[in-house]
Amino acid sequence: MIRVLLADSHQLLHLGIHVALSSVSEITLVETVVCPHQLRQLYRQCQPDVILLALNIVEPPCIEIVNNIQQQCPAAKILLLLHNPNEICLQQLRKTNVAGAILKSDTPEKLIEAIQTVAAGQPWFSSILLSQLLQSRKSEEGNKLTEREVTVLQLIAAEKTDREIALELNIAKSTVRYYLEQSNNKLGTTTRVGAVVEAMRQGFIQ
Repeated sequence: MIRVLLADSHQLLHLGIHVALSSVSEITLVETVVCPHQLRQLYRQCQPDVILLALNIVEPPCIEIVNNIQQQCPAAKILLLLHNPNEICLQQLRKTNVAGAILKSDTPEKLIEAIQTVAAGQPWFSSILLSQLLQSRKSEEGNKLTEREVTVLQLIAAEKTDREIALELNIAKSTVRYYLEQSNNKLGTTTRVGAVVEAMRQGFIQ
């Protein structure tokens, strides 16, 4: 028997998931909660095989809840239930070590498959979500500054002119401007000062 603990702030969702899981004899919904503090306590009491955790659960943020649960209960298998995740959500999701994630738009059959797979110790992610995660990762990697772009910004921060930077790096002034333009595009800025400030904010330069 697979024991599932559901955590979500929407009562109607609780009912829908209960109906979906009731058709499978090997899965039982042992408890439902809306408060993250209850979640930590009930996990210890119920010892579920899978925690079905909605990302829109009430404060504190779900990612913080995931990290706390994994620290306190390392054996917990967490299956996230997501609704149209945005870019910030996808970036946070990549930083967690959850067993899987499913979209609320997925079918009941997919939910059952996800629970069974995660309970068996295998990862399960919605195919749509996997595509979004891959695209998010590619986008993030594409926005990383190169070593030479960082060097140019560091010299700009040191109040060097394009000519001085070109001489120091043994490159043309047009190449210096090219690196600055690339940095502006990646950082979402439009000026030398803006690029330096944003690069500092993101930790590319000190």
